[in-house]
Amino acid sequence: MMSLHWPLAALPDISRAGRFLHEDRDFSPGYRCATHALHLYDYAADMELDGRRLRLSPGDATLTPAGSEARYHLEESGYHWCIHFRSLDRPAGPQLDLPLHLAAGAWRTRAIESMARIGQWTSDAQRGLGPLAAALAAAALQELLLSLAWEAQRPASRQVRAAVAAEAAAAMLDAALADPPSMTVLAQRVALSPTHLARAFRARYGVTAARYLLGRRIEEAVHLLSTTDLAVGRIARRLGFADVQHFNKQFRRSLGCAPSDFRRDAGQQ
Repeated sequence: MMSLHWPLAALPDISRAGRFLHEDRDFSPGYRCATHALHLYDYAADMELDGRRLRLSPGDATLTPAGSEARYHLEESGYHWCIHFRSLDRPAGPQLDLPLHLAAGAWRTRAIESMARIGQWTSDAQRGLGPLAAALAAAALQELLLSLAWEAQRPASRQVRAAVAAEAAAAMLDAALADPPSMTVLAQRVALSPTHLARAFRARYGVTAARYLLGRRIEEAVHLLSTTDLAVGRIARRLGFADVQHFNKQFRRSLGCAPSDFRRDAGQQ
């Protein structure tokens, strides 16, 4: 099955929604649910859906139809958004063909925001805060499903596809700051050549992938220096710097001061 047939006029009944930790390895265990399941992933992984292998990148979405079996292999644990739902009835009229796998794209941010609202409304409804919360969650999920169907059928120009590939590569770097995939691996995952991905990345972000990665590491270092008492050396190791001297050099080059000086000044504000 390559798509899920969904009634255009249906309102979904949601049984579970939220953001959850996922740690499965080696495609064990298997999941087979009586409800459909929509997932949006923060991590890279391999998935088997009824025996068909899918490669997932951060920002990808999947739909697992009710009764299908899903298995996963994650190289590292990570979080995903998940909504389990079914149709309360089968109204007459046209049906949508919802894709079972949709690659990361410009819709990713909107989808995350929508799933966060759905999760909150579903939690409110399950805590007995009134039928309005359940109705809001159902309406928001129907809109999200319609949006996924629209994204799947919308033709994309070569420039749009390249930008989407660059965004997916950036999301993979964001998810693995300490041990990022190489440009060759990134290119394989987004189905571009390394040369084309490098060109697309610079066009989308204005910097090379290496410079982007360094900037994100420095951003995270600023956050850790400001909000934790982790030793500078431990922060350097956590973010993938070869040694603390290299970290100090790159931090000073970016912000004009040493990490220890930044922490001291931040504590005085």
